[in-house]
Amino acid sequence: MKRLIIIGVALVIALTGCQGKKSSGPVVAKVNDTVITKDDVMRKLETLPSYAQQFFQGQEGMKRLVDELVKTEVLYAEAKKKGYDRDREYKTQVDEFKKEYQTQLERLQKEYKSRVEEFQKIAAIRLLLKKELSQNVEVTDKEVREFYERNKNNFKQAGKILEFDAVKDRIRESLMENKQAEAFNKYVEELEKKYTITINDKELENLSSSKQEGHKAN
Repeated sequence: MKRLIIIGVALVIALTGCQGKKSSGPVVAKVNDTVITKDDVMRKLETLPSYAQQFFQGQEGMKRLVDELVKTEVLYAEAKKKGYDRDREYKTQVDEFKKEYQTQLERLQKEYKSRVEEFQKIAAIRLLLKKELSQNVEVTDKEVREFYERNKNNFKQAGKILEFDAVKDRIRESLMENKQAEAFNKYVEELEKKYTITINDKELENLSSSKQEGHKAN
């Protein structure tokens, strides 16, 4: 059983070979003019499934992996020597792979662009709020003390009212959060008056209906 797994792993390596990325680092092996570097070996190891990686641990394991990569390069060199890289079947398979990979790449590029644009928006808003609001919001010691005096019965532990010093930081944080929320809402409300905002009620209704239908379908 173990031998079958090793053979399967060897086939995975043989069918994938070294990555197309340009080799760099110390040369571990060489097949004619094709070099296999330390980076090539480590990249290949990382791309293998976890169950396969266990067969290439330690010095002996690394030797087996290098041997498999050498075999791959030998097979590839022989295939090119016999002209199989010019065969119609070969070209068809490569073209199909390119199309599939291109589709995946375009999808990833769109996702990347969307994520970058979203982060740019978040970063700009974060800086705006930091500069425009944070410096204008503060909680005084008097406000903290007054809140404690009005609500000291809510600060009990084991039936006893906690001392002011034990809860003042918690109170200050809570008051700050409330003030920041109020300042934020007021700031946005004032900003909205400066911009032309249009809501398509019909499309909003359609959107809501679609969402409800989606929930029912699930």
